[in-house]
Amino acid sequence: MTRIFWIVTSIGPYHHARFNALAKIGRSDLVVAEIAARLGKYPWTRVEGGGYTRKTLFPEATLESLQPALVASRLMRLLIQTRPDVCVVTGYSNLWDKAAAIQTRIWGKISLTTFVTTEPDRPRPGWKETLKSLLLRSFFDGVSCTGSRSRDYLLKLGVRRDRIKVCGNVVDNDHFAVPRERRNLSLPDGPFFAAVARFSPEKNLLALLDAYASYAARGAGRGNAPWPLVVCGSGPLDAVIRARADRVATGRVVFPGFLGYDELPEVYQRAGCFVLPSISEPWGLAVNEAMAAGTPVLVSDRCGCAPDLMRSGENGFIFSPMNVKELIGLMEEITAMSAVGRIEMGRRGQKIIASFTPVVWAQNFIDLVDHCTERRTGAKSPSASR
Repeated sequence: MTRIFWIVTSIGPYHHARFNALAKIGRSDLVVAEIAARLGKYPWTRVEGGGYTRKTLFPEATLESLQPALVASRLMRLLIQTRPDVCVVTGYSNLWDKAAAIQTRIWGKISLTTFVTTEPDRPRPGWKETLKSLLLRSFFDGVSCTGSRSRDYLLKLGVRRDRIKVCGNVVDNDHFAVPRERRNLSLPDGPFFAAVARFSPEKNLLALLDAYASYAARGAGRGNAPWPLVVCGSGPLDAVIRARADRVATGRVVFPGFLGYDELPEVYQRAGCFVLPSISEPWGLAVNEAMAAGTPVLVSDRCGCAPDLMRSGENGFIFSPMNVKELIGLMEEITAMSAVGRIEMGRRGQKIIASFTPVVWAQNFIDLVDHCTERRTGAKSPSASR
């Protein structure tokens, strides 16, 4: 039994689904070191239980309130007590992640990291790329990445191909697919466009509102009733986004606020189409959620998930977030489709997302562990004998 020590800032529903799947494989004893019980930036629904061991270092604190040196000190004590065979850090930017990776290497054990970043996500100075390359190549035996774009970026950074495993980026598909009763009375009757995102600049919601205003006005001018737009979330641009929505003369913009994990499936299932217009998005798990719910999707080409999840014209469409006219045209195209056509598009999305599940992710991760163990020890891994 391989003892895995996994470090995360805070366990959200997405982590929980993956860790449960990993524990159910039965090949590992999984200990998850959770830094804080809450994140100020992402107020995730708290999940308890599961088939893994959870150790919360600061159960009464938010991550943002903690000093990095204190976190590193407490985490290192737990790491030394656990003495795992494999240590996994979620990223490598925090002081405590680097300390844990170095200690694991000193012990001669397997050090892994997860990687969601893609090269097109944002511009970066050369010195940062050099430092990132050095950290990835020096601190870790292997890297679990989300998709084809993150894999290609790792290769460009000089990480060897045999140290990279595309494990995917997944949600609990069943949670979003199981039909939900109508409970949220703020949601419109009939089909609507839905966006679920943090109200921050990179999500590009102001451009979505501009596109919606033109879409609604053009539709009304042709005698067509425009779909409403439902924008779920909260964040630093809350007041700015709501003020822009007040300027939409035709159509209807609805703000249900921040919705918890159990409230989101109803939104996706009742929507006629989901839109993610981000200008910077390493992946975009909301796309997974919408596809699992059987909803057509419009996805920015800047989203890391686009090449892996999107089949343009089959489960939705890809667009440039800088091209408002393109988005308007796609919104009109979706609106003009028959209900049967949209349902079929959503079903094709469900077939695609069926390959992106916590179970598949967990097996891919175990394959990475086996490969790194074989390379380090020379012993034949269980996965190699299957």
